[in-house]
Amino acid sequence: MRHGLTVLFALSTAFSLAAPARAADVGYYFNLADQLVDLPYPGTEFYGEVDLTLLALNNLLIEVNAYTSPGETDYQGNFITSPLVAGPNFGIQTFGVNSELVADEAQFDAFVALYDIVLPDNWTCSWGGVAGELGKFELWDTGTGGFRQDPLIVEIVPKPGAVIPAEFEIDSVFDFVELCPQGTYFAMHAAGFTTDPSYWETGYLNPVSAWFAVGPAAPEPGTVLIALMGLIPVVLRRKRR
Repeated sequence: MRHGLTVLFALSTAFSLAAPARAADVGYYFNLADQLVDLPYPGTEFYGEVDLTLLALNNLLIEVNAYTSPGETDYQGNFITSPLVAGPNFGIQTFGVNSELVADEAQFDAFVALYDIVLPDNWTCSWGGVAGELGKFELWDTGTGGFRQDPLIVEIVPKPGAVIPAEFEIDSVFDFVELCPQGTYFAMHAAGFTTDPSYWETGYLNPVSAWFAVGPAAPEPGTVLIALMGLIPVVLRRKRR
């Protein structure tokens, strides 16, 4: 992965003063890769997207889509091209996300005691995982080669009868938009594709799977403003721990 990424949420004081208390929907593009070249942001070519929607208080929908060639329409209707050429078993095999509500394994255990994390059949959610050089993530959703997903749909909802304490309330999509120590957001592992050699990272030969991540930050065009404004309170909350 090439470094020197620009942090796009360096905004004026006016933005921080106007930042919303909650946001209903944001989306981000996967533009970084470990075995393939990083794609420039802004741009019109990306490896995929992740879209987060707050359906209701404490009810979060996460949709992860790996783009395939020649391109796909994102959740806002923009046509995005992709270098990934899908094979017969193409799809997402792992997804990693961090949360402002979870700081360690004990908090993860407390969180999953309150919430159901609804995944496809034969997928599981566990504490902690590493997406190669692209980062360490707290909530780690995994399947197998026989159960790859495209798109991958994850829903987080309270368990029946659960009383959610304030410290674990999901009242904004930004509760699940947290920068990992390696400087990225989200991770997905996709497999079952081919690419043109011009996209191979130096040292790799014809990758058929790779880790992908969101550089800080790569919001979809229609959510740039709300994403940049919303990320400021997320950073401030992190510092108060």
